[in-house]
Order: sequence, then structure tokens, then C-alpha cells
Amino acid sequence: MRIRAKVSLLIVLSTVAMVVMLVGISLISFRFTSLDNEKEHGALASELARNELLISFLAGDYDHEKLEKHISTHIPDLYGIRIVRAQATADQFGAGKHEPNDAERAALKTGTSTDRLIETDGGVKYQYITPYYAEKACIQCHSVNEGTLLGLVNIELDLTQQRADAMTTTYVLIAAFLIFAAMLGYILRQLLNPIVATATAMRDVVAHAKEGKFSERMDEGRNDELGQVATQTNHLMETLEQSFGTIIREVESMETHNVGGADENLLIRTVNSVKTMVAAVRFKQTIEEDRNLNDVYERIFHALADHFQVKRFSLYEVNHDKQLMKMIYAHGLTEGVELWCEPEITVDASACRACRTAHDVSSGDDEVICTSFAGNRVCAKAGIHLNHFCTPLMQGGRIGVVLQVIFENDEIEEIQKKLPYIRTYFSEASPVIESKRLMEMLHASTLKDPMTDLYNRRFLDQFKPRLIAAAERSKKQTALLMCDVDHFKDTNDTYGHKVGDTVLIATANILDKAVRPSDYVIRYGGEEFLVIITDADEKKTMEIAERIRYKLEEHVFTSDGVNFSKTLSIGVAIFPGDSDAFDACVHLADTALYVAKDSGRNQVIRYLDGMIKDETAGT
Repeated sequence: MRIRAKVSLLIVLSTVAMVVMLVGISLISFRFTSLDNEKEHGALASELARNELLISFLAGDYDHEKLEKHISTHIPDLYGIRIVRAQATADQFGAGKHEPNDAERAALKTGTSTDRLIETDGGVKYQYITPYYAEKACIQCHSVNEGTLLGLVNIELDLTQQRADAMTTTYVLIAAFLIFAAMLGYILRQLLNPIVATATAMRDVVAHAKEGKFSERMDEGRNDELGQVATQTNHLMETLEQSFGTIIREVESMETHNVGGADENLLIRTVNSVKTMVAAVRFKQTIEEDRNLNDVYERIFHALADHFQVKRFSLYEVNHDKQLMKMIYAHGLTEGVELWCEPEITVDASACRACRTAHDVSSGDDEVICTSFAGNRVCAKAGIHLNHFCTPLMQGGRIGVVLQVIFENDEIEEIQKKLPYIRTYFSEASPVIESKRLMEMLHASTLKDPMTDLYNRRFLDQFKPRLIAAAERSKKQTALLMCDVDHFKDTNDTYGHKVGDTVLIATANILDKAVRPSDYVIRYGGEEFLVIITDADEKKTMEIAERIRYKLEEHVFTSDGVNFSKTLSIGVAIFPGDSDAFDACVHLADTALYVAKDSGRNQVIRYLDGMIKDETAGT
């Protein structure tokens, strides 16, 4: 209930209470005052009646009716009088005119005076009954002893007019009090109006402040305490507005993306911004301590899936040198589907609009803005329509990774709220990703052959435990292809080492293009290469090996206008099918290679039990 209503209700209730109290006091006062006065009046009338009765008896007149009429003419307001004889008088002089009623019989029995108010249709009456006893003068006429009850006098006085006068007085007082209460209420209302207005204004200001809006102000026009309250409240709102405004500006200046809208609650906006920055900084501190880039990507995955609860998303790593996009992970896909986009983007980064333009790409702007998005084709059978948002993350002036968030129509509002927070996380993670990526590139440079850009044997030594663990975890086979360029020494001797290097580079390219991105090509030494095919099928592996051999055989080299070709011998072994030890399988592949070279070269040989490596075979 509002203050104004409370004040009005208080005045009304107070007025009603005072009126009720006044009426009650007036009526009670009338009753007791009237009774006291009429009791005295009745006593005097009774005394007069006894005296007149005594005189009439002494005069020998025993007619009470005549006496009653006589007394009625001498007593004002007398409504009626009854002289009732007691038994002693009735025995001597007869029963008399009046037969005692109940009240009179009770008085005769007790011998005491009684009085009461009687409400009648004609008005209000006061009845006073008083007994009279034999005195010395009475003994002259009555044959009784002194003090004997002779009878009683019952007097009724009319109080109707007195009550009417009392009620008129009461009504006048009530009217006067109501006028006074109205005037008092008006004065109180005028005095309370500024207080109510100030309280209302303060309520509105505080309500807006609770909603994060500190621009509301109170009227400072008064020169009393209420004006001081308004001034201090306005000063507080200005301080809060400036303070929170400064905080949000400073925080948002540190954020790549504003996490709150312009019309959003300033308090919530400030709290959300601070919480997001703190969480993002903590996230950055956490990933800084991760071992490698894969661990960072894994943590980002869990942040998206668990913390932000995004159901579908992808993360791609961009290789600008090769114009490739490597998929780090794609979450929420149905079984058997690998990408949310067309596979083209993995071999041609320009097919990704976000990567090509370095701008955010949203299907909310144009449903088919990126033709490489394949989400709706992938989920066509599920009967759902998907939207996508792709944002590139810049690293060192170039795009390092691309984040893709996929969502249904009923998730649009929720995702739009989460995107600023996600992008803030990524902005904080960007320098860490770049740093770890540079460290891995630096480390990779020690693990790669500078001429062919293939992994070297040092990489194999470091990677081998992970490869073995992955094979054991997946329960799938890994194929090892040991490849050797036939008569490579003759090439160096005939055309020179520069041409020999060209042959090695071309061979490396053929090997690299013949396998999947998940497979590995290693320059094992000199003209010898090791191809590692993960999740291998033996028949498929032999086909790949044969295709590699054929590709090199078909390749034409030129030196000083002379064309020539080279061939390749390949030995194949399967881990752990041929041996539970990885190094042993490498040795078995090498054994099969030497068998291929000893049996004519330019062929693929699968290792079989019983093959013996001939250490003396030529190269």
C-alpha cells in the first residue's frame, strides 16, 4: 500500500474511532448523569409523597387516588405515581387502589429502594421505588410498631426529552468533530504531500537504479530536509552512474567484443563484463600452462561443450603456406559424417568465406552466405534447419583458427547471448595459441627434413609412443611402407646432386599427395622414405603402395634437355599384425624392401614370414 493511501486510511480510521468514542462517551455520560439526577429527583418526589401521605392520613383522608393526583401537579416531569400499601396497612385500612406488580412486590419483600430505566414505545422512563416505614407520628393512625413497613411509593419520570436533547448535543459534537477531522486531515495531507512525493520520487529512482539505470534524478526545489535528501540521492546516483560507466568502459576497452547491449541493465552489464574478463583471464592462465597446442584445443573444446553448452561447433586450423584448413574437431555430427562444411575447405582454404575475407560470417545476414556450409545437407534426414556463425581468430596479422558455431532456429537467441562471451574467451586464448603454435613450428623445424619438408627420423623417435598408443586404443592396424628410389646413386653420378635433390623432392611430393592428412611420410635416410598409414586395411594399403610406385615411374624428370624417369621399390609390413613391436615392424618393412630390390626393383613386396634381409644388396 502506498504512503498516501496509508495516511488517508489513518485519518479516516482515526476520525471514525474518535466519533465512536465521542458517541459512546456522550451516551454513557447521559445515562449516568441522567440516572444520578433522576434518582435525586425521584427521592425528593418520594419524600414529598410520603409527607403528603402522612398529612392526609393525619387528616383522616385515606384516598390514595386523590393524593396521587395532587402530588402529580406538584412534581415536574412526573409521568406517573403509584402508592402501594404494605400488608400491615392493607390489613388495617384495606388493600388500596393498586395491586403490587413484580417490581413493587420485590421492593416490598426486600424493603429497599430500587430504580431503573424503562424503554417504552412512547419514550424512555425512569422508575424510582422507595418504601416508607412507620414513624412516631404514624402510630397515631396505624396499629403497628414504629419501623413497620407501611408501603411504598413508585414514581415514574419521563426522560424522553432529556434523551432527545442529549442526542442533539451529541450530533452537534459529532458534526463539529467531523469538520475538525476534515480540516485536520487536509492540513496533515498538505504537510505529508512533500514527504510522500519525496518518498515516491526516491522509490522511482531506486527502482531505476535496481534496473541498472542511474540517470533518474529527484526534484531539489525544497529548502528543508526533504530537499537535502533529494540532493544527496541525486549525488549518489551521479556517483554510481560515473563509477559504473567508468568500470564498464574500462572493462569493455579490454574486450574484443562487448558482452552487453547498449540498453542492458548497467549493473548486470558491468557484472557480466567483469565476470567474463576474469573467467577469460583465468582460462588464458590455464591454457598457458598446458603442454602443447593439442591440450589447448582440447580445453577449448570442453569450454564450448561443457561451459557454454554449445551443441554443434567446429574448429579449424589454417595453414597459409599451403592454403589448407586442418579440422581440429567437429562436434555434434551424426555418425559417419566428418565435417559441418564441404571437404573442399580442407584442401583449399579460400573456399571458407570467413578464412578468405577475415570477417565474421553469419547465416542470419544471408542464409546461403557461405556455399561451403553443409550442415543442412548433413541433417536433411533429421528434418531440422541449421544456422551457422563463423569467426576467424587473427594471429600475427593472419588468420590462425576459424571457429564455427552451428545452431537450430530455436537456439538463435541463446547463441546470440553466448557469442560475445565465446569470442572474448577466444580473444584471450589467441596469443597463447599463437605462442604455442610458434613453439610447435620451431620444434617441428627440428623434426623435418629441410629439403623435402617431410618429417625426419627424429620425429619418428618422438612420435612413435603416441602412434603405438593410438593403435592400441583404436584396435586398428598401422601400415608401414619402406620406399627406396632405385639406382639413386647413378642419378647423382650422371646428372649431379642438384638433380638428385630434385628427384628426392618430387618423390616426397608424390608420397605426400598419395596419402591422407592423418597419415605420415618420413624421410628415413638418403633416398629412403617411410610412409605410415593409420587405420590401415591391408588390401587398400597395397593399392596405395602400387599407386605411389606407378606415379613415380610415370613422372618425367629433365636435366639439360634430357628426359629421364625413376622407379621406386617398396616393402610393406603391418603393425601389430606382423609383430607386436613397432621397431620390429619397421625392420620387417625394410626386409621386404630389400627383397623387392633384390628381385628386380620397381615393385611392391609385402613382408612374409621367412624373408631374409640381404645386407649386401645394392642400392
